[in-house]
Amino acid sequence: MSAPRQTHPGSRSGRTGPVMRSVAAPSPSVQVPALTVDIRDHGAVGDGTTDCTGAISAAVAACAQAGGGRVLVPRGTWLTATVHLRSNVRLELARGAILRLIVGNGHHEPSLLCARDCRNVAIGGRGQLAGGGIEIATSRNVLIEERGLQVAPGEGPVLSVRDSQDVTIEGMGNVGAGLYLDLRGRLTRNVRLRGQSARSVRPTVLLGIDVPKGELKHE
Repeated sequence: MSAPRQTHPGSRSGRTGPVMRSVAAPSPSVQVPALTVDIRDHGAVGDGTTDCTGAISAAVAACAQAGGGRVLVPRGTWLTATVHLRSNVRLELARGAILRLIVGNGHHEPSLLCARDCRNVAIGGRGQLAGGGIEIATSRNVLIEERGLQVAPGEGPVLSVRDSQDVTIEGMGNVGAGLYLDLRGRLTRNVRLRGQSARSVRPTVLLGIDVPKGELKHE
C-alpha cells in the first residue's frame, strides 16, 4: 500500500514534506490535520467502470491511522460501495469528481457515505454525489458542507441522522430534487441546518418521535 501523500497547504510546487498539524478545517466546529491522502495513491481509477471500493477504503484507513486529515477524490468518475468514514477525516470531492454508488455485485448497503461511531468528520468539496444517501449514526461533531458539492439530477439525497450529536448540514443549494432528512434516536442532539439548507431548499424532515423536542435548528 502506498504511503499517504503529504502536502503543505498553499504550496504551488506540490513538494512533499512532514505532516503538519492544527490546521483549521472549513468549519470552526470541525478541524483535521493537514495531511492529504489521494485515493489514486491506493489504486483507485476514475474511469467510470473500475470498482474503487477497496482503494477508497484503504485511503480512508491510511488517513485515520496517520492521525486524520483530508481524503481527496480528484476529477473523474469513481465507482464504490458504501464509503465508511473514520474519525478526524474530511472527505473532499474536487471539482469534476463524481462519486457513484455501486448497486449489486455483492454490494448491498444503500448509503453512499456512512459515518458510524465517528468523531470529528466532514464531507464537502465541489464534486458530485450520485446514488445512495448519507448515513450518520452514533457519531459526534459532523459537518456536511454542500456549498459546492452537487447531487446528481433527480437524486435528492436522504440524510439519515441517528443517535448523533452536533451535526451541521450547510448549503445544499445544488440539490434540485430536494433534501430528505431522517432524524431518529433519543440521543440525537443539536442538528443544525445552515445557509441554503435552511432557506432556499426546504427539506422534507422525517422526525422520529423519540428525538427530543427542539434538537433540529434552522440557522
